[in-house]
Amino acid sequence: MGSERQESSEKLLLDLSASAAHFDQETFDSAMEALRPHFRVGGGLRFEFSELPPANAILEMTLLTLQVIPANLISSTLFEVLRRFFLRPARASKTSFSLHISDGSRIIDLHIETSDSDDLRSALSSIPSLGLGKPKGNPFKFDVQGREWRHCDDPDWMSPSAYRNTGR
Repeated sequence: MGSERQESSEKLLLDLSASAAHFDQETFDSAMEALRPHFRVGGGLRFEFSELPPANAILEMTLLTLQVIPANLISSTLFEVLRRFFLRPARASKTSFSLHISDGSRIIDLHIETSDSDDLRSALSSIPSLGLGKPKGNPFKFDVQGREWRHCDDPDWMSPSAYRNTGR
């Protein structure tokens, strides 16, 4: 038991939350179990009160996580978890994935809205190319047509209307 606790404390923290209106507890618990071999995981289902809240899945981690764990391991692990459990929401055409990466003095926001596993794989595998350790503009949104991260100058890009699942 002691070595299990020590092994867990050596893992880097990753928080996951998802919209309860679109993803059930069993789905969420399965995703958490899939992340546990690689991360100390926290988070929970989010209860949002509106007629039809957007289908959101939010990951929070530190920049250290991206620096310590090989990028291909992080992107493949996150892809498998997000693809299996969160790509197809219950009542929406797309899921809005947000990644919040903290480096202690700032939070870097990354966002992709998709229902396509190729878009999700491209977005996750290209995160290291952003050079997140260097001071840059923030936030970034993944352009699914161009298959690249773009700096988003629109301050309202993460407003509730940006999360509406219009099916377009």
